[in-house]
Amino acid sequence: MEPIKIGAFLAFVVLISFIDQSISATDNKVVCYYDSQAYNRPGNGKFDLPFVEPALQFCTHLIYGYAGIKEENFNIIPLDEALDIHRQNYKHVTDLKRRFPGLRVLLSVGGNRDVSGEGSDKNLKYRALLESVETRLAFVNSAHNLVKTYGFDGLDLAWEFPESKPKKIRNKVSAWFVNLKHKIVGESVIDEKAEEHKEQFTALVREIKNVFRHDGLLLTVSQLPNVNSTGKKSIVVFIEI
Repeated sequence: MEPIKIGAFLAFVVLISFIDQSISATDNKVVCYYDSQAYNRPGNGKFDLPFVEPALQFCTHLIYGYAGIKEENFNIIPLDEALDIHRQNYKHVTDLKRRFPGLRVLLSVGGNRDVSGEGSDKNLKYRALLESVETRLAFVNSAHNLVKTYGFDGLDLAWEFPESKPKKIRNKVSAWFVNLKHKIVGESVIDEKAEEHKEQFTALVREIKNVFRHDGLLLTVSQLPNVNSTGKKSIVVFIEI
């Protein structure tokens, strides 16, 4: 393999081993990620599914990114229809299970590929989808249909909540001045309904799981460990990884 391909391999296939010392080795999970956008890189930067295959002997799960959300009806859609549908990449990635029988392949929705708007309007459709039973149901049904049609083992939610500033640890004097500033000029809040959206995201996760369980489909959530925009404690009972 050429050096640049090795670099691309390390950049686009991330192996994360979830090892719990209290359970047997057979229960350990190694989750591999592949961002299909790497296929469209020019020249030697192009990174296709065959370059992923050497890693799959170590993977228990492969998460394929990314699908997105259609703003008009909140259905899940391929973000690169030419690649995923016409070039049959969805089919090719799920066909890998024939060569690696223990592998589970999931489709990821969101990530940094389905981004729109700025500031408080950034990724607004991801929050709007959460706010009613009807829009959530439209998404759930379309996701269920898509993963079943192309042979995915489930869905990964890399949900696009608005970015927020990390909470700083301040001493008493600094905290007093910050509070005074907020009283004078107001506090900058990106998502005024953040707590509601956490509860609604939990409802979405529960609704997906209720539909998916009849077909034995998996549901996972991709989230940075220092971010709590999803309300991790409330959704953990519904997800597999």
